[in-house]
Amino acid sequence: MRVLILLLFFTLEIFAHDLTHTRSNTQSITVAFAFSSQVDFAYKNYEIFAPDTTIPFAVGRTDALSRVTFVPNQTGEWKLKVFSEDGHGKVVTIDVKEDMSTTEQTQTPKWLKIYSGMLSIFFIFALLFIYKQRKIR
Repeated sequence: MRVLILLLFFTLEIFAHDLTHTRSNTQSITVAFAFSSQVDFAYKNYEIFAPDTTIPFAVGRTDALSRVTFVPNQTGEWKLKVFSEDGHGKVVTIDVKEDMSTTEQTQTPKWLKIYSGMLSIFFIFALLFIYKQRKIR
């Protein structure tokens, strides 16, 4: 009898280590990242925040193709923060609607970023020039 109880106990322990999985065909969201020179952003850290929360819904690393994939469980504005060890990163806002379709905030065009950067540098040098001219007089 003791041997039977002991065998039953060990049999239950074997099932405790049985890792199961399920496959789902639900709609997921995939966001891919790359620098302008097409350098990949593979294996970088990310955090996903559900609407109106401060604790991450999911954390992890981007895959080998620089992608983050997740399945939202509620509607609202989701935030995806992706960052590397050297400080590069981005925050992407994804609006999940009732039918689980998504919209993403539009990105600033590259030409506008370049133009505003050049204009800022020109403005700084113009201020320095005016300051030097007043100092000479």
